[in-house]
Amino acid sequence: MTIRDLTSPYYPASWCSPLQPIAVLYMAITNLWFNIIGGNTPKSLPEPNRNNSNKVAIVTGANTGIGYETARTLVVEYGWDVILACRSTQKAVSAMLDINEERDKKRLGSGEAIVLKQPLDLSSFGSLQLFVEELKERYPKVDVLINNAGMNSLGRSGRFDLTFQSNFLGHFFLTREMMEASILLTGKGGGHVINLSSVMHHFVGIRPLDETYWKSMVLYSEERPPETYAASKLAAILFSQELTRRYDLRSTAVNPGAAASDIWRNSPVWIQRIMKIFFLSPHQASRPVVAAAVLEGIYNNNNNATYFQPYWKPRMWWSNDDDHHPLFPVVEMLGPYVGYVATTPRLPVDGGREAALALWKVSEEFTSLPQKRRQQAALP
Repeated sequence: MTIRDLTSPYYPASWCSPLQPIAVLYMAITNLWFNIIGGNTPKSLPEPNRNNSNKVAIVTGANTGIGYETARTLVVEYGWDVILACRSTQKAVSAMLDINEERDKKRLGSGEAIVLKQPLDLSSFGSLQLFVEELKERYPKVDVLINNAGMNSLGRSGRFDLTFQSNFLGHFFLTREMMEASILLTGKGGGHVINLSSVMHHFVGIRPLDETYWKSMVLYSEERPPETYAASKLAAILFSQELTRRYDLRSTAVNPGAAASDIWRNSPVWIQRIMKIFFLSPHQASRPVVAAAVLEGIYNNNNNATYFQPYWKPRMWWSNDDDHHPLFPVVEMLGPYVGYVATTPRLPVDGGREAALALWKVSEEFTSLPQKRRQQAALP
Protein backbone atom coordinates (compact mmCIF):
# COMPACT_ATOMS: atom_id res chain seq x y z
CA MET A 1 0.00 0.00 0.00
CA THR A 2 1.43 3.35 -0.99
CA ILE A 3 1.17 6.66 0.85
CA ARG A 4 -0.90 8.03 -2.04
CA ASP A 5 -3.41 5.21 -1.52
CA LEU A 6 -3.85 6.28 2.11
CA THR A 7 -4.74 9.86 1.24
CA SER A 8 -6.67 9.35 -2.00
CA PRO A 9 -10.20 9.80 -0.54
CA TYR A 10 -9.62 13.46 0.37
CA TYR A 11 -9.80 16.72 -1.54
CA PRO A 12 -7.64 19.86 -1.50
CA ALA A 13 -8.87 22.67 0.77
CA SER A 14 -9.34 24.85 -2.33
CA TRP A 15 -12.13 22.55 -3.56
CA CYS A 16 -14.51 23.53 -0.77
CA SER A 17 -15.53 26.96 -2.09
CA PRO A 18 -16.34 25.82 -5.68
CA LEU A 19 -18.54 23.03 -4.29
CA GLN A 20 -20.63 25.38 -2.15
CA PRO A 21 -22.85 26.76 -4.98
CA ILE A 22 -23.34 23.17 -6.15
CA ALA A 23 -24.48 22.30 -2.62
CA VAL A 24 -26.96 25.20 -2.67
CA LEU A 25 -28.35 24.00 -6.01
CA TYR A 26 -28.53 20.43 -4.70
CA MET A 27 -30.44 21.62 -1.62
CA ALA A 28 -32.91 23.62 -3.73
CA ILE A 29 -33.62 20.71 -6.11
CA THR A 30 -33.95 18.04 -3.43
CA ASN A 31 -36.14 20.19 -1.17
CA LEU A 32 -38.40 20.98 -4.15
CA TRP A 33 -38.61 17.28 -4.94
CA PHE A 34 -39.60 16.39 -1.38
CA ASN A 35 -42.23 19.12 -1.41
CA ILE A 36 -43.70 17.67 -4.61
CA ILE A 37 -43.84 14.09 -3.35
CA GLY A 38 -45.24 15.01 0.04
CA GLY A 39 -42.61 16.56 2.23
CA ASN A 40 -39.75 15.31 4.32
CA THR A 41 -40.38 14.86 8.04
CA PRO A 42 -37.34 14.89 10.34
CA LYS A 43 -36.87 11.79 12.48
CA SER A 44 -38.03 12.01 16.05
CA LEU A 45 -35.63 11.36 18.86
CA PRO A 46 -36.49 8.36 21.06
CA GLU A 47 -38.78 8.89 24.01
CA PRO A 48 -36.99 9.22 27.36
CA ASN A 49 -36.95 6.01 29.37
CA ARG A 50 -35.66 4.80 32.70
CA ASN A 51 -32.51 3.36 31.17
CA ASN A 52 -31.70 6.76 29.64
CA SER A 53 -32.37 8.89 32.73
CA ASN A 54 -30.14 9.78 35.67
CA LYS A 55 -27.06 9.90 33.48
CA VAL A 56 -24.21 12.37 33.82
CA ALA A 57 -22.79 14.07 30.74
CA ILE A 58 -20.22 16.75 30.00
CA VAL A 59 -20.68 19.12 27.08
CA THR A 60 -17.74 21.37 26.25
CA GLY A 61 -18.59 24.81 24.90
CA ALA A 62 -22.14 24.46 26.25
CA ASN A 63 -22.88 28.13 26.84
CA THR A 64 -23.93 28.83 23.26
CA GLY A 65 -24.87 27.35 19.89
CA ILE A 66 -24.95 23.60 19.30
CA GLY A 67 -23.42 22.87 22.70
CA TYR A 68 -26.10 24.84 24.52
CA GLU A 69 -28.93 23.19 22.58
CA THR A 70 -27.43 19.75 23.19
CA ALA A 71 -27.13 20.36 26.93
CA ARG A 72 -30.60 21.89 27.12
CA THR A 73 -32.22 18.89 25.41
CA LEU A 74 -30.42 16.34 27.56
CA VAL A 75 -31.44 18.15 30.76
CA VAL A 76 -34.98 19.26 29.94
CA GLU A 77 -36.18 16.37 27.78
CA TYR A 78 -34.12 13.43 29.06
CA GLY A 79 -33.54 14.25 32.69
CA TRP A 80 -29.76 14.01 32.53
CA ASP A 81 -27.35 15.93 34.71
CA VAL A 82 -25.16 17.89 32.31
CA ILE A 83 -21.95 19.66 33.28
CA LEU A 84 -21.49 22.80 31.18
CA ALA A 85 -17.74 22.88 30.57
CA CYS A 86 -16.94 26.38 29.34
CA ARG A 87 -14.06 28.83 29.26
CA SER A 88 -16.20 31.62 30.73
CA THR A 89 -17.76 30.79 34.09
CA GLN A 90 -20.09 33.77 33.81
CA LYS A 91 -21.49 32.62 30.45
CA ALA A 92 -21.74 29.05 31.71
CA VAL A 93 -23.72 30.12 34.77
CA SER A 94 -26.07 32.19 32.60
CA ALA A 95 -26.70 29.17 30.37
CA MET A 96 -27.18 26.96 33.43
CA LEU A 97 -29.85 29.28 34.86
CA ASP A 98 -31.72 29.43 31.55
CA ILE A 99 -31.72 25.64 31.13
CA ASN A 100 -32.80 24.92 34.69
CA GLU A 101 -35.52 27.57 34.49
CA GLU A 102 -36.93 25.90 31.37
CA ARG A 103 -36.77 22.51 33.11
CA ASP A 104 -38.77 23.90 36.04
CA LYS A 105 -41.41 25.42 33.75
CA LYS A 106 -41.91 22.27 31.69
CA ARG A 107 -41.62 19.92 34.69
CA LEU A 108 -40.40 17.13 32.43
CA GLY A 109 -37.69 15.65 34.61
CA SER A 110 -35.21 15.95 37.41
CA GLY A 111 -32.14 16.64 35.31
CA GLU A 112 -29.90 19.57 36.10
CA ALA A 113 -27.45 21.80 34.29
CA ILE A 114 -24.30 22.15 36.40
CA VAL A 115 -21.28 24.45 36.36
CA LEU A 116 -18.09 23.54 38.22
CA LYS A 117 -15.96 26.14 39.94
CA GLN A 118 -13.06 25.44 37.61
CA PRO A 119 -13.63 26.76 34.06
CA LEU A 120 -12.50 24.67 31.12
CA ASP A 121 -10.09 26.35 28.71
CA LEU A 122 -9.16 23.95 25.92
CA SER A 123 -6.10 26.03 25.06
CA SER A 124 -4.63 25.45 28.55
CA PHE A 125 -3.58 21.99 29.68
CA GLY A 126 -3.30 23.32 33.24
CA SER A 127 -6.93 24.42 33.14
CA LEU A 128 -7.98 21.03 31.81
CA GLN A 129 -6.03 19.26 34.55
CA LEU A 130 -7.68 21.32 37.28
CA PHE A 131 -11.11 20.70 35.72
CA VAL A 132 -10.56 16.95 35.85
CA GLU A 133 -9.38 17.15 39.47
CA GLU A 134 -12.57 18.94 40.56
CA LEU A 135 -14.67 16.64 38.40
CA LYS A 136 -13.22 13.57 40.11
CA GLU A 137 -14.11 14.96 43.54
CA ARG A 138 -17.73 15.74 42.64
CA TYR A 139 -18.60 13.23 39.91
CA PRO A 140 -16.43 10.10 40.06
CA LYS A 141 -18.20 8.67 37.00
CA VAL A 142 -19.35 10.35 33.77
CA ASP A 143 -21.50 8.45 31.28
CA VAL A 144 -21.09 10.64 28.18
CA LEU A 145 -18.39 13.14 27.20
CA ILE A 146 -19.40 15.39 24.31
CA ASN A 147 -16.37 17.15 22.86
CA ASN A 148 -18.31 19.96 21.22
CA ALA A 149 -16.37 23.23 21.67
CA GLY A 150 -14.64 24.61 18.62
CA MET A 151 -13.54 27.66 16.68
CA ASN A 152 -12.52 28.55 13.14
CA SER A 153 -10.61 31.80 13.63
CA LEU A 154 -6.87 32.40 13.43
CA GLY A 155 -4.61 32.59 16.45
CA ARG A 156 -1.88 30.97 18.48
CA SER A 157 -1.65 29.48 21.95
CA GLY A 158 2.01 29.48 22.88
CA ARG A 159 3.63 27.31 20.24
CA PHE A 160 0.34 25.70 19.20
CA ASP A 161 -2.17 26.65 16.53
CA LEU A 162 -5.15 27.89 18.55
CA THR A 163 -7.78 26.38 16.26
CA PHE A 164 -6.28 22.90 16.23
CA GLN A 165 -5.64 22.98 19.98
CA SER A 166 -9.16 24.21 20.81
CA ASN A 167 -10.92 21.87 18.38
CA PHE A 168 -8.92 18.72 18.94
CA LEU A 169 -5.74 18.68 21.01
CA GLY A 170 -7.45 20.01 24.15
CA HIS A 171 -10.23 17.44 23.76
CA PHE A 172 -7.66 14.68 23.28
CA PHE A 173 -6.01 15.73 26.55
CA LEU A 174 -9.34 16.00 28.41
CA THR A 175 -10.54 12.59 27.24
CA ARG A 176 -7.27 10.90 28.12
CA GLU A 177 -7.13 12.51 31.57
CA MET A 178 -10.69 11.43 32.33
CA MET A 179 -9.89 7.85 31.34
CA GLU A 180 -6.70 7.83 33.41
CA ALA A 181 -8.67 9.12 36.40
CA SER A 182 -11.29 6.37 35.81
CA ILE A 183 -13.99 9.02 35.50
CA LEU A 184 -14.68 7.77 31.99
CA LEU A 185 -14.72 3.98 32.07
CA THR A 186 -13.50 1.95 29.11
CA GLY A 187 -14.66 -1.35 27.70
CA LYS A 188 -18.17 -2.61 26.99
CA GLY A 189 -20.59 -1.00 29.40
CA GLY A 190 -18.21 1.90 29.91
CA GLY A 191 -18.54 5.53 28.93
CA HIS A 192 -19.34 7.10 25.59
CA VAL A 193 -17.26 9.77 23.84
CA ILE A 194 -18.86 11.94 21.15
CA ASN A 195 -16.52 14.05 19.03
CA LEU A 196 -17.90 16.81 16.82
CA SER A 197 -16.53 16.67 13.31
CA SER A 198 -17.62 18.50 10.15
CA VAL A 199 -18.14 18.09 6.43
CA MET A 200 -14.77 19.83 6.25
CA HIS A 201 -13.05 16.52 7.07
CA HIS A 202 -13.27 15.82 3.32
CA PHE A 203 -10.95 18.77 2.55
CA VAL A 204 -7.68 18.01 4.34
CA GLY A 205 -5.60 17.96 1.16
CA ILE A 206 -3.74 15.11 -0.49
CA ARG A 207 -0.58 15.16 1.62
CA PRO A 208 0.38 11.97 3.49
CA LEU A 209 -1.39 11.92 6.85
CA ASP A 210 1.79 11.07 8.70
CA GLU A 211 3.48 12.54 11.78
CA THR A 212 4.94 15.42 9.76
CA TYR A 213 1.46 16.36 8.55
CA TRP A 214 -0.07 16.35 12.04
CA LYS A 215 2.82 18.32 13.52
CA SER A 216 2.31 20.98 10.87
CA MET A 217 -1.31 21.25 12.05
CA VAL A 218 -0.50 21.31 15.77
CA LEU A 219 2.31 23.89 15.71
CA TYR A 220 1.58 27.52 15.00
CA SER A 221 2.99 29.00 11.83
CA GLU A 222 2.56 32.44 10.29
CA GLU A 223 2.09 30.57 7.03
CA ARG A 224 -0.89 28.68 8.40
CA PRO A 225 -1.93 25.68 6.25
CA PRO A 226 -5.36 26.34 4.71
CA GLU A 227 -6.62 22.95 5.88
CA THR A 228 -5.95 23.39 9.64
CA TYR A 229 -9.64 23.58 10.58
CA ALA A 230 -10.48 20.65 8.29
CA ALA A 231 -7.63 18.62 9.78
CA SER A 232 -8.96 19.22 13.30
CA LYS A 233 -12.31 17.80 12.19
CA LEU A 234 -10.78 14.75 10.52
CA ALA A 235 -8.78 14.29 13.71
CA ALA A 236 -12.08 14.05 15.63
CA ILE A 237 -13.13 11.12 13.42
CA LEU A 238 -9.78 9.34 13.60
CA PHE A 239 -9.71 9.87 17.36
CA SER A 240 -13.14 8.24 17.65
CA GLN A 241 -11.91 5.29 15.60
CA GLU A 242 -8.76 4.85 17.65
CA LEU A 243 -10.60 5.10 20.98
CA THR A 244 -12.78 2.22 19.84
CA ARG A 245 -9.79 0.14 18.76
CA ARG A 246 -7.59 0.77 21.79
CA TYR A 247 -10.10 0.72 24.61
CA ASP A 248 -13.18 -1.04 23.22
CA LEU A 249 -14.87 2.23 24.09
CA ARG A 250 -18.12 3.42 22.57
CA SER A 251 -17.11 6.43 20.52
CA THR A 252 -19.07 8.41 17.95
CA ALA A 253 -18.17 11.16 15.50
CA VAL A 254 -20.86 13.66 14.49
CA ASN A 255 -21.11 16.17 11.68
CA PRO A 256 -23.81 18.57 12.97
CA GLY A 257 -24.21 20.12 9.53
CA ALA A 258 -23.82 23.72 8.41
CA ALA A 259 -25.19 25.69 11.36
CA ALA A 260 -25.74 29.41 11.84
CA SER A 261 -24.11 29.27 15.26
CA ASP A 262 -21.88 31.49 17.34
CA ILE A 263 -18.78 30.10 15.66
CA TRP A 264 -19.44 32.62 12.86
CA ARG A 265 -19.66 35.62 15.21
CA ASN A 266 -16.59 37.26 13.65
CA SER A 267 -18.00 37.06 10.11
CA PRO A 268 -19.52 40.14 8.42
CA VAL A 269 -23.16 40.74 9.30
CA TRP A 270 -24.36 40.21 5.73
CA ILE A 271 -22.70 36.79 5.63
CA GLN A 272 -24.34 35.82 8.93
CA ARG A 273 -27.74 36.80 7.50
CA ILE A 274 -27.20 34.61 4.45
CA MET A 275 -26.19 31.73 6.71
CA LYS A 276 -29.46 32.00 8.61
CA ILE A 277 -31.29 31.46 5.32
CA PHE A 278 -29.40 28.38 4.14
CA PHE A 279 -27.91 26.91 7.31
CA LEU A 280 -29.48 24.93 10.12
CA SER A 281 -30.39 26.55 13.41
CA PRO A 282 -28.28 25.49 16.42
CA HIS A 283 -31.30 23.51 17.66
CA GLN A 284 -31.53 21.57 14.39
CA ALA A 285 -27.78 21.00 14.31
CA SER A 286 -27.86 19.60 17.83
CA ARG A 287 -30.21 16.74 16.85
CA PRO A 288 -27.58 14.34 15.48
CA VAL A 289 -25.46 15.03 18.58
CA VAL A 290 -28.36 14.27 20.91
CA ALA A 291 -29.25 11.20 18.84
CA ALA A 292 -25.70 9.90 19.21
CA ALA A 293 -25.98 10.36 22.97
CA VAL A 294 -29.41 8.83 23.63
CA LEU A 295 -29.86 6.14 20.97
CA GLU A 296 -29.16 2.64 22.21
CA GLY A 297 -27.70 -0.14 20.13
CA ILE A 298 -25.69 2.01 17.73
CA TYR A 299 -22.30 0.70 18.80
CA ASN A 300 -20.51 -0.75 15.80
CA ASN A 301 -18.79 -4.02 16.64
CA ASN A 302 -16.68 -3.95 13.48
CA ASN A 303 -14.19 -1.50 15.02
CA ASN A 304 -15.57 1.41 13.05
CA ALA A 305 -16.82 4.54 14.78
CA THR A 306 -20.42 5.38 14.15
CA TYR A 307 -20.82 8.65 12.27
CA PHE A 308 -23.93 10.85 12.34
CA GLN A 309 -24.96 13.74 10.10
CA PRO A 310 -28.27 15.66 9.78
CA TYR A 311 -29.11 15.58 6.06
CA TRP A 312 -30.99 13.14 3.88
CA LYS A 313 -28.69 10.52 2.45
CA PRO A 314 -29.28 9.85 -1.25
CA ARG A 315 -28.83 6.39 -2.66
CA MET A 316 -25.42 6.08 -4.28
CA TRP A 317 -25.90 4.35 -7.62
CA TRP A 318 -22.28 3.20 -7.67
CA SER A 319 -22.49 1.52 -4.25
CA ASN A 320 -23.95 -1.85 -3.35
CA ASP A 321 -23.77 -0.98 0.33
CA ASP A 322 -25.25 2.47 0.86
CA ASP A 323 -25.21 2.19 4.65
CA HIS A 324 -21.42 1.94 4.67
CA HIS A 325 -20.46 4.14 1.75
CA PRO A 326 -18.95 7.57 2.50
CA LEU A 327 -20.91 10.52 1.22
CA PHE A 328 -19.78 12.96 -1.43
CA PRO A 329 -19.08 16.29 0.32
CA VAL A 330 -21.92 18.19 -1.36
CA VAL A 331 -24.63 16.08 0.33
CA GLU A 332 -23.04 16.69 3.73
CA MET A 333 -22.79 20.45 3.21
CA LEU A 334 -26.49 21.16 2.69
CA GLY A 335 -29.62 19.27 1.85
CA PRO A 336 -33.03 18.15 3.10
CA TYR A 337 -32.91 18.14 6.89
CA VAL A 338 -33.92 14.79 8.41
CA GLY A 339 -32.65 15.22 11.98
CA TYR A 340 -30.01 12.51 12.00
CA VAL A 341 -28.60 9.78 9.78
CA ALA A 342 -26.07 7.14 10.81
CA THR A 343 -23.55 6.65 8.02
CA THR A 344 -19.82 6.28 7.37
CA PRO A 345 -17.16 9.03 7.25
CA ARG A 346 -14.68 9.33 4.41
CA LEU A 347 -11.58 7.41 5.48
CA PRO A 348 -8.33 6.24 3.90
CA VAL A 349 -8.48 2.79 2.32
CA ASP A 350 -6.92 1.14 5.38
CA GLY A 351 -9.82 2.36 7.49
CA GLY A 352 -7.77 5.29 8.77
CA ARG A 353 -5.53 3.21 11.02
CA GLU A 354 -2.17 4.52 9.82
CA ALA A 355 -3.34 8.14 9.92
CA ALA A 356 -4.91 7.60 13.36
CA LEU A 357 -1.72 6.07 14.75
CA ALA A 358 0.33 9.01 13.50
CA LEU A 359 -2.20 11.45 14.97
CA TRP A 360 -2.23 9.65 18.32
CA LYS A 361 1.56 9.61 18.57
CA VAL A 362 1.86 13.33 17.80
CA SER A 363 -1.00 14.18 20.17
CA GLU A 364 0.60 12.26 23.02
CA GLU A 365 3.93 13.95 22.34
CA PHE A 366 2.47 17.45 22.60
CA THR A 367 0.09 16.81 25.51
CA SER A 368 2.41 14.85 27.80
CA LEU A 369 2.96 16.66 31.09
CA PRO A 370 5.96 15.66 33.19
CA GLN A 371 4.98 14.44 36.67
CA LYS A 372 6.21 17.62 38.36
CA ARG A 373 4.12 19.82 36.07
CA ARG A 374 1.12 17.54 36.65
CA GLN A 375 1.43 18.00 40.40
CA GLN A 376 1.77 21.77 40.03
CA ALA A 377 -1.25 21.92 37.72
CA ALA A 378 -3.32 20.08 40.34
CA LEU A 379 -2.57 22.60 43.07
CA PRO A 380 -5.45 24.95 43.99
